[in-house]
Formats: sequence, structure tokens, C-alpha cells
Amino acid sequence: MRILVVDDSEDARDIMAVTLSSGGYEDLTFATSGQEGLDRLAEGGSGPDGAFDLVLLDVMMPGMDGIEVCARIRADARHQDLPILMVSALSDSESLSQAFIAGANDYVTKPIHRLELLARVRSIARLRGERDLRRAREAELLETGRKPEAGSRAGTLTLVDPLTGLLGWEIFEALVQRAPAADAPRFGALAWQIDDLDRLRVRDGDQAARDLIKSTARVLQALPARIGDHLAHYDDGIFVAFARNCTEADLAELAARARSGVAGTGTTLSVGTVISDGREQTPRDVVADAIAAAERAAEDGGDRVVTRTALLVP
Repeated sequence: MRILVVDDSEDARDIMAVTLSSGGYEDLTFATSGQEGLDRLAEGGSGPDGAFDLVLLDVMMPGMDGIEVCARIRADARHQDLPILMVSALSDSESLSQAFIAGANDYVTKPIHRLELLARVRSIARLRGERDLRRAREAELLETGRKPEAGSRAGTLTLVDPLTGLLGWEIFEALVQRAPAADAPRFGALAWQIDDLDRLRVRDGDQAARDLIKSTARVLQALPARIGDHLAHYDDGIFVAFARNCTEADLAELAARARSGVAGTGTTLSVGTVISDGREQTPRDVVADAIAAAERAAEDGGDRVVTRTALLVP
């Protein structure tokens, strides 16, 4: 696994080198600034041969900071699937929120904790490996004239959703499942469903529907985010956000802002909001409930919000 480490601090680079090497990751390239990181990435290329498999990117750097570097990487279509792991001091919460908006996949905090860093890297390595195996299998089937089987959603591993630039669903689920209950006893989820998307597709064509999905994604990306919050495109015009340490009021505000944000596009949203109730609920359960609530809102006529409490009413 080839890793690019971008950090202006020599001490931080040394610590990451020792930590990564102790976990068996020794193919490391280092950059001391944002621009040097972009240069190293360009030199390394993109693709299965000689490409970097992961970028460890410091948030706070002089000149071009990590947020701008992240945005520039994501602006290059060759690097849409390249995992970016932000490295941030605990006080960088505002900057880190902006980094997620710019396209970061995950983060670790300084001071670096060996087990945490290696766990994040191994998780990314596993997901990337599964994705590469799937792509190789699809290529083999195409060469033999057979179509890849239309498997379940779980069979498709994408680090970044190619249409919206948001997190791929499998990465989103992995991040959500890692939410520690002790640190975030009150977590919640929102799901937004674009109303009448199928009708628009029939009337104006598939490209119009794709454009609406992308514009809606931009509205949702602009919503306030905090460390540990994640946003993904679940399915055709359905978006899901997971929030830690939140309240019903927090979710209601995000729902209202999103509905207001798309008002100028001539569309409306059906929204589902769910918050954990302190019982034995997993983050995945809460996310699934939010999606079901959004679908219920759409069935009830759309352009409305359904909460989990309302969902439980017959």
C-alpha cells in the first residue's frame, strides 16, 4: 500500500513514519507542504500501477492548507476514488468540518494514537482491496462477453459517489458503524428524498434528473457540519446524513435548511429524521429508520418531514 503523507511538521512526519512502518506500511512518500503534496501526487500518477492508495493530509499548514489541497485533489477526476485521511489537532474542529465538505473521507487527531491510525488505514486498505477485486471481476466478465451480475447495493464498493462527489455508501456505513456509543450516546440521522424525480426524468430526460441530484448534493454539502458528521448519496435522489451528539432540534434545523436551500431549484424534499432513544440501537438501525421515514414522507404527498415518532404511529 503506497501512502502519501503531507505535513509541514518534521516531528509529525517522523511519528507517522514510525507508526505506519510498525503496522507494515513502509511504502511511504513525504511532502512538507500542500503544493509539494500535489506535485508528489502528480508524479505518482493515478491508476493501478504506481498510484498512491491513500493520502494522509494535515489540516493546518502554512500557505496552502489541507482543506485547499483536499479540494484540489477532488477536483481532479483521476483522484475521485483516492482516500484522503485528514490529520487534525483537537482544536481544528471548524477547519475539519470544511475538510469533509471539500471531500475528505475520514480523520485522525493529533497527537497521533498508533492503534487509531493503523485501524483507519487498515479499514481503508480492506475496502479499497474489495473494490479492486470487484472491478477486476467486472473487467473479466466484460472480456468474455458476459455482463456483470446486478448484485445488491452492498456488492458495490465506491469510496466517492461519482455523480455527487459525496461519500460512497459503503464508506459511509463503515464510518457510521464505528461511532462509539460512549462518546456519542445521542446520535441521529436524516434522509432527504427528492420529490417527483421519476416524473422529471420522464418529462425532461435522465440528464435533467442527474443535474438535479448534483445541485441538491451541493445544497446539502453547504449545511453546517461537525467532526464525526457524515453525508452520503444513498440511492437515486436519496441522501443520508449521520450526526453525533445531536438533539431533535439540531435535526429539525438541518431538515429546514435543506428544504429552504432547494426552494430555488423548483423542487421539494421529503425528509426523515431519527434520533437514538438510548436503547440498544445501532447507528445502522437509526440510518435505516431515517430512510424509511423519508420514504413515508414521500408516500404521504412529499414536501414534508416525518420523524421516527410519527413513523411508529399506525
